Amino acid sequence: MKTAINKKAIVFSIIILAVMGFAGCSKAKGPYYNFEKQNTFNGSVYDFIKGQPPGQFDSLLFAIDRVQGLKDSLQNQKGITLLAVNNASFTAAVNGLNNLRKLQNRQPLYLATINAAQLDTLLCRYVLTQQVLPDTLQKFKDGVNYPTVKYGYMMNMAYNRNDAQGYMEGGALELYIADPKNSIFTRFWVPTYATTSGVYAANGIIYTITDKHVFGFGEFVTRLVNS
Repeated sequence: MKTAINKKAIVFSIIILAVMGFAGCSKAKGPYYNFEKQNTFNGSVYDFIKGQPPGQFDSLLFAIDRVQGLKDSLQNQKGITLLAVNNASFTAAVNGLNNLRKLQNRQPLYLATINAAQLDTLLCRYVLTQQVLPDTLQKFKDGVNYPTVKYGYMMNMAYNRNDAQGYMEGGALELYIADPKNSIFTRFWVPTYATTSGVYAANGIIYTITDKHVFGFGEFVTRLVNS
């Protein structure tokens, strides 16, 4: 009888530990995104962005069309990666710029009126000349540097697994994106992260950046406030 009770207690304890372990794994330091899932699109990178619902990438499309040659790259250049910025990211950047310009008694600027050369410089940082593949990134703890279109500016991409409660590297897989600002010291880098798994288009991959990201990696205001 005593043996039977002990067996029941052991089984009960195992069940409790299993439930606790599952709960610990389900809560990571960062958001969960399934980057191992592959979505495909039968068309170019540009066509994918253009085909999304209104209110999502309107500002990005407008900016792309203002930058000479960028639309053509997104339609025809093979093996590229687009870090897609949504409307909220552009709105935050423009509002920040105009709040400061207002204090200086300057007229507001918008995507249609900002300096085209500065827009070109910043927007090209979101278009890489190579496909960013999770399998490649997982081999490098510090990420991989990728050149951007037109200017060859280096951006850093890393594919990390966060810690879950009670488990080292047992949590969410996240795609981190950083502008190194031409520095080897990470304290100077401006990071963000993607919020969707990659969409594999005919000529490249699209990752959507979080809407908490402010377009320009910290340079939108400084480059345009006095223009």
